[in-house]
This record gives sequence, structure tokens and C-alpha cells, in this order.
Amino acid sequence: MAFLETFKLESPYYIVYNQSMITLPIILLAFGGISLGVASVYFYIFARSKERFIQFWGLCWVCYSCSLLLLILGEGYQALLILRKVFDMYNILFLLFGVYRFQNLRIPGFWTRFSLYLLIWAFLAALYQFDLMPFYLPASVFQISATIVICYLIGRFRQVSPLARIASGFIFGIWGIGKAAISIIEILYPEYIASLHLAEVIFSNILNFMVVLIYLQRAEEKLHVAEKQFKLIAENVSDIIFLHQVQPASFMYITPSVERLLGYLPRDFYEDPNFFLQLVDQKDIPEINRLFDYPSPEQEKHAVLRIFRKNLQPIWTEITTAPVYEGEKPIALAGVIRDITTIKEAEEQMLMSKKAKEVFLSYISHELKTPITSLLAYVMALKDNTFETKEKKDEAIEVIYKKVLTLERLIYDLFQLSKLETGQFSFDFMVMDGQDLAEALIRENSLYLKDADITMVLNIDKEALKGVSVIIDEARIQQVFSNILANAVRFSEKGGTIKICFGLDSKKKNLEFSVTDYGPGIAPKDLPYIFDRFYRVDKGEESAREDTSGLGMIIAKEIVEAHNGTISVESRLQYGSTFTVRLPLYCE
Repeated sequence: MAFLETFKLESPYYIVYNQSMITLPIILLAFGGISLGVASVYFYIFARSKERFIQFWGLCWVCYSCSLLLLILGEGYQALLILRKVFDMYNILFLLFGVYRFQNLRIPGFWTRFSLYLLIWAFLAALYQFDLMPFYLPASVFQISATIVICYLIGRFRQVSPLARIASGFIFGIWGIGKAAISIIEILYPEYIASLHLAEVIFSNILNFMVVLIYLQRAEEKLHVAEKQFKLIAENVSDIIFLHQVQPASFMYITPSVERLLGYLPRDFYEDPNFFLQLVDQKDIPEINRLFDYPSPEQEKHAVLRIFRKNLQPIWTEITTAPVYEGEKPIALAGVIRDITTIKEAEEQMLMSKKAKEVFLSYISHELKTPITSLLAYVMALKDNTFETKEKKDEAIEVIYKKVLTLERLIYDLFQLSKLETGQFSFDFMVMDGQDLAEALIRENSLYLKDADITMVLNIDKEALKGVSVIIDEARIQQVFSNILANAVRFSEKGGTIKICFGLDSKKKNLEFSVTDYGPGIAPKDLPYIFDRFYRVDKGEESAREDTSGLGMIIAKEIVEAHNGTISVESRLQYGSTFTVRLPLYCE
């Protein structure tokens, strides 16, 4: 205290202060105490925020509290009055920094530099006991400049209403300029200082209110934006998100995507808290009850269930639920229902592909092993001179030749099928007249039917085919037709009949050709597998003697589908079979 006594002012203000009416100091002290309490609350709120502008405003009210404390306790001490002015200066400076950050603007460095210059000047003024005016005057100019910039930036706020901007700018302007003016007036007119300080405290509390108002409007705006974002996400999300209240049980919210995914409206769930039980099979009710059951030792629960849409179409879903707490008490279940039908089908397809691959490899090994074993036996017999006569040797060579042809055909078919299924097979597409195609297919295969001693019944609807065209690779369609024809010949008796038809389908959108044999037909159990690899209809001992690869139909199917067409089969036991190919018509 002895150090402070050396700086004690013997000023008219100090005398007036001690001789003035007792009510003003008491009121000033009361307002000062209230302001300190409010500022402490603001600082606690602002210090906990992660937003930089709020942190600057918290520092602003720390400086304000310190300035207010020095105002109450420091009258008559020059050093404390200078220190109070420093806190006033940084009070406005931190308020300005907060406004810059509120607008997401970079804080210019010159404000910090000027404040440091003034801080050095304040230290010198206190050390050498300068008059207050040489320090107060530049500090006040600094405060007024900062206040003008604050008012300008507040006018640019778009996060608050125009009325709040105008009111805030007015209050900030009066407060900042008033604080600067009070510093000068208290030196020139000390008799008015108590009333001016009281007005300053009142304005400071109004300013507190305006800052909180801006903060609340900013928070409301952010909440409104977050609400709009959540609504936008909720209305466009493909998954179903829901909130299910525990007590009393009811759906509090469910996204509109429930209608797109399941066909039900959200109100169906709002009206019935147990509506989810209607979505699953009876055997899955315990599992879905487990998902909606709480309390439970499981914090997050998952299940993959098949649920039924409103039209009774089943889909595979993954359902996840997790509790929502209020304190330590669970109040609701948040959940997500995701459609995983495509993933589930892909998994099943992958398993089927794996199984098909295994079967495919076993077929290949069997198909290659049989002719190779025969070849090896005949070659060993020739090597060991087992055949005594030339006729038997020639017969063995003939057998070897046929087996080699069978192997060559099998390997070629496998190579073709592999390229077709991997999209590496090249096509030479061209536009071809429908009637020309029919005549070309018959012309290329008529000799084969004649050699096989098969009568051909031909039916070409020339009227329907007149003027229609298709986009095809003629050589590949020839291959399809030849495979179907060869299949029909194998199942026909010698001297039998095969019927071949060309025309348009019932909708007049596809060129259609069919081959009908009148053989034994295909059993219903075999029909689904006709276009599978290596599949052969069992014809007893004759099947074992066939030298086909078993890949003709699957190759035909791949070629037709590459033309965006379809191939199908109809058959009845003892009545024969009909293979039909449809190719889309070409439209300019």
C-alpha cells in the first residue's frame, strides 16, 4: 500500500467523491457487484464453448470485470486508473476480435501491435507519473476506432435479424465511444464522474444483454440449419431410421423412406407401437422382439431378418437398435433398417457360383479323362503291336482320330464359353433382312438334315418377315441354329421329321424361329437344367456313346443373350421338344 500511496491523486474528483451524496457510490458499488457476478457467469459459459468468437467475448468480460473492480477500488491512485484504462482498452479489443471471428474474418495484425504500443506507453506513464491525459487521449482514440469497426461489422451480420443488428450497433457505439469519452471527462469535469460511471455500468449491462441476444440468435440459427439438414437427410435417406419410445411403447419418429422401402406410411407405425411384428414371419418374432426389448445386457443389437413389404414381397434387411439415455435411464431405442436384398442375393449367387465352379471342374476332368483314357489304351496297344492285322490297326487309328476330334471340340467349346461369359467374345454385327436370315439358315443346314436321314417340314411366314430386319452376327446365329438343329437330330429317329418355323412373335417386336422334334421329349425335372454346362438328358446306353461336349445349349444361350434376345424350350414326354429363339427387330 505504501507503493500505491506515492501515486495517490490529490484531485478535485477524489474530494468530490468523498464529499458527494452517499447514494451514488452505494448504487455504483451495487451495480458493480451485479456486473461482476453476471460477467463471471458469462465467462464460465463462454470459456466452455469451442467457438473462437465466444472465447474472445469471454475474455472481453474478464477485462470488463477487472476494469469495474479498479473503478470501485482505485479512485485516487494514478497507477490503478492507468491500469483500469488498459483493461478498458483490451475489453473493446477482445470484443472486436470476437466480432471478426463471428464473421469468419481474419483478425488484422495492426490491432494487436497498436495495443502493445499503448501498453508500453501506459507502463511508462505509470512509472514516470505522467499526467493521465497523455495516456488517456491515444487510448481513447484507439477505443473509438475499434468501436467504429465493431459497429460496421455488426451491420454486416446476416445470422441475426435487422432489428437486432440496428439495436446492437447503437448500443455498442454508445458504449464504446462513451467509455472513451468518460476517460477524458473524468479529467476535465471531475464533478460529474460518479454519474457517468453509473451510466457506464448500466450501459455495460445492456451490452451484456445484447451480446447474449446475438449469441442466442446465432445458436437458434445454427439449430435451425441443423434441423433443416436433418430433415433433408431424413427425407432422402434410403434406409429407415426410427426412434421407438420405451415407456409408453410407441414410435416417436420414423423416416418417410419407410413408404419407399416397405410400402407402409409412417402413420401406420405411429398408430400401432407393435406394428413391426406384422413385418416378419412367425418364426422371426422372437428375434425382432429381442431387438425392441429393453433393458437388455446388449447395448447395441443387430439382426438380419427377412421382412415383408405391404404387397407381401419379401426383402432381406439388416436391423440395428441402440438405447437412448436420459441420464442413466433408457428412454427410447434408436434404430436403422437397411435393405440388404442385393447383398444377400450376391452372397447366394457367390455360393452358387462356387458350387457351379466345383461342378464345372469335375465335369471338365471327367470329360477330358474319358477320351484321354481311351486314347492312351489304343496308343499303348499300337506301341506294343497288340493288333495283329492291318484292319484292326486301321480301326484303332480311326477310334483315336474320333477321340481326338471329340477332345478338340470340347476344348474349343470351353474356350468359346469362357470368352462369352467374360465378355471377351467379339461379334461382327450387321443389319440383315429377316427373310434373308431364314433362307440362309436353312440353306446352310439342309445338307446336314439330308445326311442324317431326317425330313424337314419348313414354315416361313414370308408376309410377316417382309420388310423387317434384325441386327445380328450371322455366323454366330448360324452356330446357335446348328446347335439347336443338332440337338433335335440326336433325339429323333432315323427317317423322322423335324419342323422348322420362321416368323414374328405375338407382339410383333421380335423375329422368332423354332425347331421342333418329335422324339421322346424332356422330363419336367430336366427342363430347368437344359441350358446348364455339360447337362445331358439321359437316353440310357446311347448317352454314354455320344461324343458331344454338353456345352452346345449354354453357348447358344450366351450368344442369343449377347444379341439381347431370348432362348426357351417347351417339351412333353413322348411328344417331343421345341426350342424357340427370339431376336429383337431393328428399328431406325
